[in-house]
Amino acid sequence: PDPSVKRKSGLLIPSIGGSSDIGNYAQIPYYFEISPNEDITFNPLFTTRAATVLKGEYRHRIRAGQYRLDGSFARDEIANTPGSPNREVWRSHLFGEGIFRLNEVWRYGYEAQLTSDDTYLKRYQISDLDRLRTRAYAEGFAGKNYASLEAFYFESLRATDDPGKIPLVHPLGELIWYPQRKLAGGELRFDANAISLSRSDGPNTNRLSTSASWDRSAVLLGGNLVKTFANLRADAYYTTNVHPNPDPTLPQRGGYVSRVVPTVGAEWRWPFVKRGGSYSHVLEPVAQILYSPYGGNPRDIPNEDSASFEFDDTNLFSANRLPGFDLVESGPRANVGIRYALVGPKGSAVDLVVGQNLRLRPAKSIFNAATGFGDRQSDYVGRVRLSLGPYLDVTERFRVDRHDFSFNRHEVTGRVGTENYWAKASFLQLSEELPASGLQRRKEFSGSTRLKIWDSWYIEGNARRDLANNRMISSGAALVFSNECAEITLQYKRRFTSDREIRPSSAITLQIRLKTLGETSNP
Repeated sequence: PDPSVKRKSGLLIPSIGGSSDIGNYAQIPYYFEISPNEDITFNPLFTTRAATVLKGEYRHRIRAGQYRLDGSFARDEIANTPGSPNREVWRSHLFGEGIFRLNEVWRYGYEAQLTSDDTYLKRYQISDLDRLRTRAYAEGFAGKNYASLEAFYFESLRATDDPGKIPLVHPLGELIWYPQRKLAGGELRFDANAISLSRSDGPNTNRLSTSASWDRSAVLLGGNLVKTFANLRADAYYTTNVHPNPDPTLPQRGGYVSRVVPTVGAEWRWPFVKRGGSYSHVLEPVAQILYSPYGGNPRDIPNEDSASFEFDDTNLFSANRLPGFDLVESGPRANVGIRYALVGPKGSAVDLVVGQNLRLRPAKSIFNAATGFGDRQSDYVGRVRLSLGPYLDVTERFRVDRHDFSFNRHEVTGRVGTENYWAKASFLQLSEELPASGLQRRKEFSGSTRLKIWDSWYIEGNARRDLANNRMISSGAALVFSNECAEITLQYKRRFTSDREIRPSSAITLQIRLKTLGETSNP
């Protein structure tokens, strides 16, 4: 249909290509209008060296909300283990999401990501995800107050993951409540969080956490900004199916265990501002002092949600940097740093943040040495950003060793150019991360670019390289024609990685998209 037709059943623009893995292939979608608020797109994938994949998408909008289901299935050959004979099996996937409103406060919905086996999605270029999450939830909003109840099912597609150790969450509940009345001029907040999770091979955990918080901010003489705060938190755990294990993230015995952790603190900022012509300078020292008793992490509490800790500029001045509930920071400690900002005309700016954590006693039993955070003095962390309006934007985030000032973390992202001529690049260097997070030493570069070579004609390119192991991860190039009505893309992609029966492969695709169809076919 042309742009004057809102919705009409019929064939859509096909896409064709060739891959060294599945051979030549073509997708020929057919759009079927069921009703003004309901449709199906049938999009089969035909290949010369692999299976025919029957794919489709169903969308439905109702008075209370909308939902979508996207799935496929194929009769394909696969080996049970590398080197074993192939056998024919049914392979499939189902993705989708839905959201529905009960009233002005409450809504509920789902997010689905399911597949029949570990390599099906990558083989047929459906998705590059290696961990899938299916979620059902209900939540309510009333001003600043919030409540939710949700359940999770996780599916790992990584060869190194043990399915028996992946938890089923049933359910996770959260409540946040802000009383309208203030206490001693400060704001009160009450939190409650409960979770129940189980495994087929590993500990089962049930936890209830409650906390009450208070904070008050004031502006003193000379522009000093002072914030005082306090928090009282109580946690109760019940664990089963526990076996003695040297892994510090797992409990040594099951049963009931509880703790109460009070925290008090104060934060001081003193911003200095100077204006000269069209530029403004801001220099702001920051100091934060906190106290909570030692020993807030009993060995019998499982570490389910705080294993992947990262110390950086985003949590430099956080009272508790750990991402979850299972581990807490304890003992007297301080966070100190400084911020500088230069703001100029047309959006140009320079922003610098750098700081460090100090504590009276080391916390190496909680924080791995690789995080740069477990000693009396932490590494230095910070961020530098340079922006010259829409033409240049570069951000560097770093963690510098406190002893020899070497970079333990170095992350640079940048973009330069205009709408028709631009390049993006990023560089990431990690010395080492927590073993529980599954991340090891990494050094990686990625980049992409787009250049206009003629009226409505562009060339694009991208590459990603593992510098630590001196090997490519992926690369690609494309020739694009794009105007207000249509976009035609001839693309080459190369994947250098392998995963069981999936070997490194190259693919060439031709895609045609009519922009007006994409805007008018939504139900």
